[in-house]
Amino acid sequence: SEGRQAQRTSVKIQGMHSRSTSPATQALNEPRRSVSPTALYAELAELKSTHLAAKQEAESRLAAEKKIMKDSHNSALQAQADQHATALSDVEQKHAKTLEELEALRSSSATALQESTTQNNGKIQKMLEDQKARADAASEELRAANARQLQEQQETHK
Repeated sequence: SEGRQAQRTSVKIQGMHSRSTSPATQALNEPRRSVSPTALYAELAELKSTHLAAKQEAESRLAAEKKIMKDSHNSALQAQADQHATALSDVEQKHAKTLEELEALRSSSATALQESTTQNNGKIQKMLEDQKARADAASEELRAANARQLQEQQETHK
């Protein structure tokens, strides 16, 4: 029973760590040879130590890879933030330029409206003056006609 147990242990150990070249592993690889419990314990201690070292190395690599990924992610986020800041700056500049153009258009429109209003006021003033002159001329003609008619009536009554 003890021999079978040692063989099973040997098979398990060989399957898990076939690269080990310790004397205990070599003894386990020889099926007809019996292995002492002390050698098995030594092999187990060595395997635990190897496992612990491999685990620590894997954790160290994982931590380094996590740091690289985190740095890469932060770098990508910073690049994206920079792009957004540039895009926002461009939009702000375009907005300021558009506001300036709108102010120029408003000013130009106000000037054009003022000029048009002044021209229209001048035309209206001229039309009013012309109408007043015609009204004065018509009034003068009417007075003259009234004066002639009055004179004719006076001459007829004399």
